[in-house]
Amino acid sequence: MKKHAKKGFAITLFVASILLLLPTMTTAEKTNPISIAHRGASGQAPENTMAGLVERFEGKELSSKTAHALKVQLTAIHQYEKQSLQDKVIKHLNGFITLLNHQKEHGFISNRAYQILLGEANFLVEDKTN
Repeated sequence: MKKHAKKGFAITLFVASILLLLPTMTTAEKTNPISIAHRGASGQAPENTMAGLVERFEGKELSSKTAHALKVQLTAIHQYEKQSLQDKVIKHLNGFITLLNHQKEHGFISNRAYQILLGEANFLVEDKTN
């Protein structure tokens, strides 16, 4: 039961993050399904990956320096994922979450961007550990 409750929470966070993005999305983006992070068809829609979200937020909801740090972490995660090194993927996803928390504590990222990226990272950690 507890496991199902966590998945329900992760799905709720995912849906909430999409709803938060809707006002800033174009009509084309609203009609196409979103695959955020490295799940789904990220090769077909790279703007819908977590790195794509970071780029979308850059300059508006997070600083360029913060965006760079997050993209470096996401690049490492992606490389480990391509090599099927799940332990390293999880370790670096947790590092990404720590980095997000640090950036939020110091005011380098908006609450909206933080919540969306954190929700996605938490979803991926849970997905990779189950």
